[in-house]
Amino acid sequence: MIKVRQNIKVKQRIKAKDFQDLYSPSEKQIQSDFTKLIKPLQFNSIFAFHIDNGGTAVKGRILSKYRQGVVSGVPDYMVISLLTKSFIFIEFKSKKNGLSENQVKLHQKLKKHNIDVFVIRDAQDGFNLIQQHFNLKKYDTRNQEIPII
Repeated sequence: MIKVRQNIKVKQRIKAKDFQDLYSPSEKQIQSDFTKLIKPLQFNSIFAFHIDNGGTAVKGRILSKYRQGVVSGVPDYMVISLLTKSFIFIEFKSKKNGLSENQVKLHQKLKKHNIDVFVIRDAQDGFNLIQQHFNLKKYDTRNQEIPII
C-alpha cells in the first residue's frame, strides 16, 4: 500500500518588510534599470558609465585584473555632467546588502577630497539624484524624447 502524503497548507502572515526583502531587486537589476533610465540623457547632458571593479572573478583572473588597475572598493558607476564638468560616483546596493569594508574605506578617502559618492538602492532614486545633483530640468522617464537642456 502506497501512503499519500497530504499537503497541509500553513497560513503565515508575512510582514511588509519581509515581503519587500524577499522580492527586492538585486544590485545588477537596479544598475540595469538605472542605465535604462539615464539613456535619454547620455551624451546630451551627462556621460555615465559602469566601472569594472573586479566583482567575483575566478582566482586566476583576479591577479590579472589587479595588474590592469582594478581597485577593490571602487563605486559601480561614474556620472559626469557635460554642462558643469562635475562628476559623482554611485554604488548600487540591494536593500539587503551593505557596503564591504573596502568600499567603506575607499568612499571615506574620496569624501576627504570632496568627491561625492552616493549609495543607491532604487533605480528611480538614482535618476532623481542625477537630476537634482546636476540641476537638470525635470524629465519624465516614460517620455522617449531627448530633453533639450
